[in-house]
Amino acid sequence: MWKCEKCGEKFDDETMAVDVRFGYVDEDEAKKEGNDQYDAFETENAWAPLCDDCAVKYIKTGE
Repeated sequence: MWKCEKCGEKFDDETMAVDVRFGYVDEDEAKKEGNDQYDAFETENAWAPLCDDCAVKYIKTGE
């Protein structure tokens, strides 16, 4: 069971959560061999977990 951090709705574990991150890719970390860009992603803030409706609304409106 998990709860959306925006709307507070609870979901069962079979429902996928969304992790919304804003930030930038650290170019030096991304250049290291075997390091994919997601691992090099430096987040300045993040909302997690979010339901899909809240994630889409947040990305489109910032609310």
